[in-house]
Amino acid sequence: MRDKLAVHLVANLLILVIGYYWLGIPESRALTLSWSIFIALIALGLASLTYTASFLDPKQWRTVLRKTGPMLAAALSIALVYWLLAKWNAYSPTPTFKIASWLTLKTRKPFKPASFLHFAQIILWLVRWMVLPVFFMPVLAAVATDGRISWRRTNWRYWIEVPLLLLCCLRLPLFLIYWVPRLDGFFLQSASVALRFLIAYLLFGIAWLVLAGRSKPSPAQ
Repeated sequence: MRDKLAVHLVANLLILVIGYYWLGIPESRALTLSWSIFIALIALGLASLTYTASFLDPKQWRTVLRKTGPMLAAALSIALVYWLLAKWNAYSPTPTFKIASWLTLKTRKPFKPASFLHFAQIILWLVRWMVLPVFFMPVLAAVATDGRISWRRTNWRYWIEVPLLLLCCLRLPLFLIYWVPRLDGFFLQSASVALRFLIAYLLFGIAWLVLAGRSKPSPAQ
């Protein structure tokens, strides 16, 4: 776990540096546009290697390289599902308002469209952060390890672990990054920024590796 964490944190730092450089590349000419696409592909390939290795022993570099393509395809498929959910979230006010109007007309009782919309957003949030990750993480682990999908892991504890680990992996680091405590002096403010970014970075890496490890098929499978 220690070696895997070191590799994961260094690789993610390199991805962030490449991404920061990529954002500053001008795309006004064909040459710079081609260079921007090339750098983006390098970052994407490095990210695929990094997160494939999170399910494996980093020393098994041949297996990591062999599984990078399937893992990238699986990740893009999952990203497509979440993109469709985002589109549905943007469209959802229309059907919820229609349903509320129809129920008001049929029952002669007022139904608030805002209440229906709030309920639909709660359901969508549960699907995004609880239902889909519980099923997608074992799929990614199976693709990376050549194992069967570990549905055995989807017990009640796993349903609790996945949202909590995702909270530690995504929401808490973002909260630490955007949280600005009231401090006097440039030194204290700079130290606060550095400390918060470091804790957020470590929290992200550790939580992801624990989540990946909990999703892997057991050796008996």
